[in-house]
Amino acid sequence: VAQLEQMARPLELTIRRLALPSSKQIRAATEAGAGAPQLGGAPNSGAVAHACRELGRGSDTPESGAIHRSLLVGLLSNIGTYSPRSRDYLGARGT
Repeated sequence: VAQLEQMARPLELTIRRLALPSSKQIRAATEAGAGAPQLGGAPNSGAVAHACRELGRGSDTPESGAIHRSLLVGLLSNIGTYSPRSRDYLGARGT
């Protein structure tokens, strides 16, 4: 994360760290019907995962699809092709 923050500074991008839900919020979400508790009263892992996903769907939460698309664009811009005739790589930007 620190390396991404360093790379984002010159681009004037703001990095916001996402807050994890508290155990109280997770407990309330699982008790609200996200899953049945196991023996001993502890919620199963699927219920906890579901509760975390639901708590993370706020209006200020970045959309994961948009994040993945932006990462793919950056990765694809670095892909090159190898030309056996010239025995050289040609980058996606003609370099």
